[in-house]
Amino acid sequence: MKLWCLIIGLGCSAESPWASGHDATVAIATAWGEGDCQRVVTLAVGYEAETDLRLQTVSTWYATCLGRLGQSGQAEAVFTSVLESKPGPALRTLASYRRGRLRYDQRSWQTAGADFAVASATTTSVWYDNALYYEARCSYRQATEGATAPLGEALAGFEDLLERAPESPYADNAAYFRGRSLERLGLATDAEAAYAAFLPAYPASAYLDDAAYRLTLLRLGRSDCEGAKAAAAVIPATSARRAETQVPCVAVCGMPCA
Repeated sequence: MKLWCLIIGLGCSAESPWASGHDATVAIATAWGEGDCQRVVTLAVGYEAETDLRLQTVSTWYATCLGRLGQSGQAEAVFTSVLESKPGPALRTLASYRRGRLRYDQRSWQTAGADFAVASATTTSVWYDNALYYEARCSYRQATEGATAPLGEALAGFEDLLERAPESPYADNAAYFRGRSLERLGLATDAEAAYAAFLPAYPASAYLDDAAYRLTLLRLGRSDCEGAKAAAAVIPATSARRAETQVPCVAVCGMPCA
């Protein structure tokens, strides 16, 4: 059994110096562990394995490295071949998540969302919370770009992540986009509460400025000038978001908020 690049005709011509056997697997695994994707790709070409599991594992590493090296089309094809070979739960989750990320980067929200749904089905996986977040983001992106996917699905996904994996590195992202989903659904009071809770919970988040800005606008919408001023004060003076609050603040309150 040779690597999937040969099976699906991706044009691999060079033979790996580690064509088969235990030494080949060890060499590729070592390169993978060291994060040396160029070497993984070089060694994996022509790789032969004695078991489906070994071939599926090396193929998944190979596809991941192809993606990291910018060869997304080939990477997606290899992940698809791995998934069609019906791997076990761990590899199915990993390959689905990785293929989903490739499709997400290509803005293929529907197919990416389907991959993330598969990956998030295994709750014990290390990819579980990542997959939950990106599945919800796919629904959000579809809805905000005019597709039929309801924002309610995105909202439910963000809330699911926050409930099931509150310590996830994606928790702040999910909390912010929960607020955006509520806002887009017309639930201004709930969105305001979500942003207000976000600020003290995630002070180091990349979305802090955006959350404070959205909170400022919502409070201005009900003429709460003191509340708007408090929210705007959270935005760093160097942030473009701080400047963007000035015109609406002057329009509603007669003076800048910060």
